Amino acid sequence: MVGKHMSRALRQAAWLPLVLAAVLPASAATRTVIVSGLGGETQYAEAFAAIAESAAQSARGTGAEVTLLTGAGATREAIRGALAELARVSAEEDVAVVHLFGHGTYDGETFRFNVPGRDPTDEELSEWLGALRPGRQLVVVATSASGALAEPLRREGRTVIAATKSGTEQSAVVFGDYWLEALRAPSADTNKDGAVGATEAFRFTSAAVERHFEARGLMATEHARMEGPESAILVSRLEPERLPDADSRRLAARRSEIEEAIAGLRDEKDSMEIDAYFARLRELLLELAVIERELGDGP
Repeated sequence: MVGKHMSRALRQAAWLPLVLAAVLPASAATRTVIVSGLGGETQYAEAFAAIAESAAQSARGTGAEVTLLTGAGATREAIRGALAELARVSAEEDVAVVHLFGHGTYDGETFRFNVPGRDPTDEELSEWLGALRPGRQLVVVATSASGALAEPLRREGRTVIAATKSGTEQSAVVFGDYWLEALRAPSADTNKDGAVGATEAFRFTSAAVERHFEARGLMATEHARMEGPESAILVSRLEPERLPDADSRRLAARRSEIEEAIAGLRDEKDSMEIDAYFARLRELLLELAVIERELGDGP
């Protein structure tokens, strides 16, 4: 009897993995499409391509499957094909991520992403992205005038990050440069889990863009925005040697305090003496610069 029961148990054990495979969903996959469009001038084209390459490398480091389109290969038809393939192979439990780096234009009615040949429009991008099935999606549009896409691309389960607040901010953006920095900076990892999520990267980049203009005494020509739910979708894993130690965590916490102080100071500007405002701003920016050097994030 014991042998009989043992034999039955072994047969059941042999079938168990097959039964579990039938009833449990497959592991979710993260699938990413990254595109760098036209640069107009050589330095822009090279910069966009470099940012796209680095973003692709970071995405692969998280385990994502990556499709990268750059240069002459980043045409309207290639983008449509890559997104169609992403829609074809993805399941609802997967994660879909799309990055667009480059220049965008907006004529008051239509946004266009500048690529070789015919430019895809906001309506076309919305249609192609609308076919994606994953329940969690991230779309990052690091272009001029990208704010015009924020609302059209928004849908349930999708987070849209744009370099500008509207289509009227049409100057070349620095957002992509600082987004790239967010993928590598320990201070972007605010929850200290050794990785950078989409919302963490957005907050780091937004603050860095603000500092970029303030440090140069320039009026900001871009204001990043995020539409949709906050997102923990990974965009980067930090290299082990860049993981924060206790001192780095302390400095990162102080940097966050300074960034909040700068934001609060800006809100109080109208009620302050102009000399006092700039004196306090200079003091905060100087301390911030020192911390960034110690963290290895500054020049």
